[in-house]
Amino acid sequence: MKRIFILSLLVSMAALYGCYDPSLGEFPFVCGGSHGNPECPEGYNCYGGQCLDHAPACYEGYLGPIQGKADADFEPNNVPKLAYTVICGDEDNPNCPPASRYGVQQQYVNLTICGEALTDPASGEPYGGDRDYYRIYLRTGESISITLKYNYEMGKDLDMRLLADEQLNWGMLKQSMSTNDDEEITHAAEYTGWHYIEVKGKTPSDNQFYALQWTLTAAQ
Repeated sequence: MKRIFILSLLVSMAALYGCYDPSLGEFPFVCGGSHGNPECPEGYNCYGGQCLDHAPACYEGYLGPIQGKADADFEPNNVPKLAYTVICGDEDNPNCPPASRYGVQQQYVNLTICGEALTDPASGEPYGGDRDYYRIYLRTGESISITLKYNYEMGKDLDMRLLADEQLNWGMLKQSMSTNDDEEITHAAEYTGWHYIEVKGKTPSDNQFYALQWTLTAAQ
């Protein structure tokens, strides 16, 4: 309880200076700020979307290169408002003509869900863990096929959801929650606007490597 109180005080103080935004997250330890700016209260660092005073056990072993970068470069992307915009996923991009946007499989590899399950001191229930959010701008009628590739193991089970934008209260559009390798979602956009891909562990303790693949199809 003392640790919760101290961190809450740090969050409140940091929020006054505009570098940490506690309204971003549903967890007390969620990373705020933005890339290149303070993301956690003093004494804490952002690991897998969480403000922790130490790195999770999986952190060093899981991070690897993704097209010349590391998974950490996408953080914090642990809440929809901090979602990472995928390749050719923005609204208007002159560098992404239809030939490169449609029918071309895009992917990020060597990604990871690597967080730490924390325990609520009041209820004793676990919470926290890492979540990764990615966003893509779809026009009505465009279709997206998304594959979350990973090797299922007990304690390393991942789920995927496709969410609507903030105006629709981040409502769930599709989900895939199997207990075997890979998750898949196919969806035809019913509105023009941002769509959000969420990747998370089955429980806050589930950590795992993964690759994210997607293909867009033009409206018919």
